[in-house]
Amino acid sequence: MRPTLVRSMRASLVRRSDMPGGKAYNLWWGDQTNVIKQKGIIQYTIAPNHGKVFGPHAIREYMFGAYSRISQDFLYLAIPFTFAYGLWVWAHNKNAWLHSKEGHLAAIKAEGGEHHGGH
Repeated sequence: MRPTLVRSMRASLVRRSDMPGGKAYNLWWGDQTNVIKQKGIIQYTIAPNHGKVFGPHAIREYMFGAYSRISQDFLYLAIPFTFAYGLWVWAHNKNAWLHSKEGHLAAIKAEGGEHHGGH
């Protein structure tokens, strides 16, 4: 028969339950006294102007920011829109001509047929 080991929890030592002292890098939670730069800790903060989204000049800053963003991309927007508008104008005019009397007569003539006047 094998002897069984009885494991019991040790009571924590009183000296380990205090705040760390000496050369320890971690401070007790919320301790603001004698703050030293800790190793491996990175702290990030927010810029003051980003904290207030709707500050006193939010609309004015939005307008100037939108203008600067759009002006940087002007050519990327203007060239395709100009091409699309030109294509739409050409198609609209072509459609109007094809549905006019002159367009009908040109289509009949292109097919080799004759126009037989009115009723």
